[in-house]
Amino acid sequence: RGAGGEPLAVRVVRRADGAAGTSPLGIRYRYRGPCAAGFFRGEGDVCSECPRDSFRREEDAEASCTACGDVDGHSLGMVTNTTGAASPEACACPAGTFERRRARDPAAAVRACVACNASAVCDAPGVQLETLAVAPGFWRAREGTGDIRRCPGGAEACPD
Repeated sequence: RGAGGEPLAVRVVRRADGAAGTSPLGIRYRYRGPCAAGFFRGEGDVCSECPRDSFRREEDAEASCTACGDVDGHSLGMVTNTTGAASPEACACPAGTFERRRARDPAAAVRACVACNASAVCDAPGVQLETLAVAPGFWRAREGTGDIRRCPGGAEACPD
């Protein structure tokens, strides 16, 4: 408001996030645009990338990123390979584990990381039960089952 209490005319000018300046009336301003997915409102009111092992969707609050282990309890033990992840789908199980979804409906499934044992190959992050390779000397009846068994008669009895 002006000195006499009357409303002042304000003209909105689109600026880049973080732009600052002084209006012709001497009013200091700072433009605060929305943070993109994968970024959060950090120190100094600037958008910063989400750190590794976390994400932020466009519709989430800007104050922080969500840790992969806190996705409504649905991604326990998961990590990301990079910073700036924009969705929970960027979260994957680390090397040495594989992802198992625990529900009949994959869209509503609880995602969990399960430790690999000697019967499976989990050398890289992001291994899922459906793509899990069995170690030499082991077999499974079909993809998607965690029922991995030792080959009867040794490794020679189960060709690759």
